Amino acid sequence: MMKLTTGQINKYSGYKTPAQTTSADYVDFGIQSNGTSVGTFDYISSVRTRDMDFSDPFAQKHGSYFEVIFDDSFSSNANIAIQRDTDVGDIDVQPNLNIASTVLVLPFVLPAILPTSVKKRVASDLRAYEKWRLLNINVFSEANKMAIRQITAAANPDTIEVQKTI
Repeated sequence: MMKLTTGQINKYSGYKTPAQTTSADYVDFGIQSNGTSVGTFDYISSVRTRDMDFSDPFAQKHGSYFEVIFDDSFSSNANIAIQRDTDVGDIDVQPNLNIASTVLVLPFVLPAILPTSVKKRVASDLRAYEKWRLLNINVFSEANKMAIRQITAAANPDTIEVQKTI
């Protein structure tokens, strides 16, 4: 049980295995601390990476690409944003992604269709953005389960401009 600053009480059943969860497990029932119901609200899932300097904290970088690998997820609306040390806030790179995947859980009734894969890879080009020293990636979903397996990124250091005033 969790209480928000608005007084709303959230409940999550963490005793279930990932295979037993459904999209309803990621919704609270909007019961306030006084017992009144205010509807249902989705849990927001969010992951932000640490600032990546690609083993060179001083040189400016030309971004190459990043890739996010999602695991078994229910969300049909995830967003990926980047933030560089030169940015004031997040820059949306991949908005409104459907990362929902299906799995076949035993027991099942024949005929059944086997899913091709529950992993979804989303990659994006970073070459269109100006140079930066640090980069972090923010992945978030307003509703349902979001499971991330891996986040990777690549950049090329601009070593010619190392001797400049920062």
